[in-house]
Amino acid sequence: MMASRHVSESFRYSLHGLLRQVRSAYAKQLANKDYPEPLFTSQDLTLLFNQAYRNCLSLEGFQSTVIGLLRALASVSPPENANRMIEEISNLHQGIARMLNADVEETRMSMSRREWISFHITDDAIRESTNPQVAYRLILEELDKLGIRQADLFLLPEPVEFMSTRTFALSDSLRPIGHLCDGHVQITEGSPLVGLQELLSHILPAYGGSSAYTVGGIMAGIELMGVIALDAGTLDDDGQLIALLNMGIALKHLQMIANERESNEILSKSNLLLEHQSHYDEMTGILNRRGFMAKLQRMLSAHVGQLGALFYLDLDGLKFINDTYGHDNGDEAIRQTTHVLSACLPPDAILGRLGGDEFVSFTLVTCEAEIDSLGKSVDVGMATFNATHSYSFDLAISYGGVPLKIDENAYASVMDSLAVADERLYQMKKKRGRGRT
Repeated sequence: MMASRHVSESFRYSLHGLLRQVRSAYAKQLANKDYPEPLFTSQDLTLLFNQAYRNCLSLEGFQSTVIGLLRALASVSPPENANRMIEEISNLHQGIARMLNADVEETRMSMSRREWISFHITDDAIRESTNPQVAYRLILEELDKLGIRQADLFLLPEPVEFMSTRTFALSDSLRPIGHLCDGHVQITEGSPLVGLQELLSHILPAYGGSSAYTVGGIMAGIELMGVIALDAGTLDDDGQLIALLNMGIALKHLQMIANERESNEILSKSNLLLEHQSHYDEMTGILNRRGFMAKLQRMLSAHVGQLGALFYLDLDGLKFINDTYGHDNGDEAIRQTTHVLSACLPPDAILGRLGGDEFVSFTLVTCEAEIDSLGKSVDVGMATFNATHSYSFDLAISYGGVPLKIDENAYASVMDSLAVADERLYQMKKKRGRGRT
């Protein structure tokens, strides 16, 4: 048990006075030849006192030394002082007992506070798990509260499962995370990796070249999360163990949250990709049937009371192109048709490929006369493309357009409107002599 400074000062003055009395009593004893030979000389007692004084922070040592001196004093004092000596010894017993109890309570409170701070290492990591750098800073700040002056935290790229084997191989590098020095925390994440063989040379300069430091492994169950270097002598073995165990739990939690966040990001990207693939045509990049119908429904809901134009379009002669020039050229014809239609239609129009050579489009118009204008714009676009590109074939497209009054039930009538547009498309093909292929 360790006494406070003011207690040791009080004992020092008391012992000085007591020692003077013992020396005086022993001097009288030695001068009187009738006294028996003393067990201790004055020099022996002085040496005993000096030895006790060098360890003056031990209350048990004080108690043993002082009682021994009082008993020695009682043995050489006049008999009438014996009762007073006994009383002094009793008072001393009680006084030191109170001091010991107070010191035990202080030590217990200190240990409880230390454990409370250590457990907060885990709490901080859980609270700030979405921001690892903040969590690392808080962990090192908790170490500062434990009285640690210097600390360097390193993490393994991936936790290593500890096996009870003769050799235990780690990865070739450690990731510097943060540095604590006299209350100042610096997060060093992003610094170059430190090889295991370079670890000591990395730590020593930070500790002034001193060898007085401790390097400990940070475990989470059977997994080694990393290592930490601490200035030696700051914590006892139990304190270091509690701190390291809580750091292991904290770092494992941060790793699990990071892995979960990474998995969620991958899953989110995969879902977005699947969503895109389920709504867009792979060959042309425009909406497929499902994507077109979903977007059309949203567009109709947002423009109730307005007028729209629904088009059914078909690439003429695709079978001829496939049979004559090959399917690669047929696919190219579909892609080029998509480019022409996208350029001819208004920017807010939606365009989809239903499959094969069939396309569908919807756009807002102010009057039914605009439907014919849009059709003519498609014709002009096709003619311009054929005149400016040297393909072995020309592109031709037939279409049928119908007006669609947008009300709350407009989407329910879309299929009927498409059937009407498809019939008009067929009439155009028949009129132009292009047929269904």
